[in-house]
Amino acid sequence: MPDGGTLVSLQPQSATEALLALATLHFDLQAAGIYPSDRRIGYCVRVMKATAWLAGRPCATTKDMVLLANVLWTKPDQITTVRRLIYALSSPLDLGALDLSSRLDKLTANYTLVAGVDDPDARKR
Repeated sequence: MPDGGTLVSLQPQSATEALLALATLHFDLQAAGIYPSDRRIGYCVRVMKATAWLAGRPCATTKDMVLLANVLWTKPDQITTVRRLIYALSSPLDLGALDLSSRLDKLTANYTLVAGVDDPDARKR
């Protein structure tokens, strides 16, 4: 079976968009204090091509950046920042879902605090 990475290319138009988005992401990550190596950025191109191949597409696009959220962070506290930056460039729908999830977490934390759910005595009342 041939290597999937050789079957998928970055076609001229999608290559420009995808590589520009990847360069923008690299700049945005650095601005956020996250410094992926050049080697890791090169690996990201391979991940994008593999994602397109698995989806049955002949070329990679910005939509294939979504999996980079699992590649570009090095510390767990960077995960949300990396996801937010990637989703802003490649998947506005996922960005909206991430924002809703974050708001829900805050509301849950506020409810827990106000209702005293973490207080063992509050459960007995």
